[in-house]
Amino acid sequence: PFQAPVVIDMTGDAAQLAAGLVEGHLHETTDTVRLLRLARIEIDHPDGIDWKRAALTDLRWQDLAADELELCPPLVLIGSDEMLAGQGLGQLIWLLNSGLPVEILVLSDLGFGLGQSKSNDPRAGLGLLALAQRKAFVAQTSISDPAHLGESMLQALASDGPALLQVYAPSPVRHGFEPRQTLELARLAVDSRTLPLFCYDPHGEGVFGSRISLRGNPGPESVFAPREEDGTACTTADWAFEQDRFGNQFGPLGTDAPGPTPLHDWLQLDDAARANKTPFIAIVEGDEERRLAVSRSLADVAAGCMANWQTLQELAGIVTPF
Repeated sequence: PFQAPVVIDMTGDAAQLAAGLVEGHLHETTDTVRLLRLARIEIDHPDGIDWKRAALTDLRWQDLAADELELCPPLVLIGSDEMLAGQGLGQLIWLLNSGLPVEILVLSDLGFGLGQSKSNDPRAGLGLLALAQRKAFVAQTSISDPAHLGESMLQALASDGPALLQVYAPSPVRHGFEPRQTLELARLAVDSRTLPLFCYDPHGEGVFGSRISLRGNPGPESVFAPREEDGTACTTADWAFEQDRFGNQFGPLGTDAPGPTPLHDWLQLDDAARANKTPFIAIVEGDEERRLAVSRSLADVAAGCMANWQTLQELAGIVTPF
């Protein structure tokens, strides 16, 4: 039931399969262009015709002009972050450096390894990891910003090399929230800097940093974006609180908790200062405010997200110590 030819991979080697498919497309396109160029030579009969005929035998897809490359059908690789950025991370990085025109759409659930045996999940930093390859178009985008999502997809399809789009894919059933909250959760992921928006065009003007755009993020000059409701700092914990899957990362803030500290303040402390403090978030329900202690695992995830955002700010030249 697809409008275009589709291959579904069940082996876990989707990146290698995509590379093989697109190389097949490029080979066919090169053969077609070679035939068209040979026909033009026979029609025009230019000087050095024998040499020009012979040169066409060595034609590669890298030698094709932009309008000739457009004859090759685009290939889009779509998969979860578990498949593409987890077990297939090595293949994904290879693909981003291959020069092949493959558009990769990674659907991220942003689980961060919480509740699993490993909490150091490389999928959390996929955007920065892809950015570090420098050769591919990279975007983090969101269903909560249709303009950014559409523009990023069009730029990826127009790219003459590999492209990667990372999108948060909230699931009411798997993540535990009401379906009507889907767009709200997607927006909160951006506002809390859990998955901020950015685009990197390797063919843009200027140097590396000037090719990075943070357009679409609220308060791009600030570490935290203010919540619309009360203007307080929005953190990854505020996003996580809305989902049942992270319910075990919160608990009542006991009266004996050492050094209760709002999470956004705790995040700005150094490691030594954080050690004897309990980070918490405040939840307003009606006229009452509840304080919930945040687990150290989730607080560390929030710190990692904040650090990733500050790295993007510095790379893009928005906030820099220089």
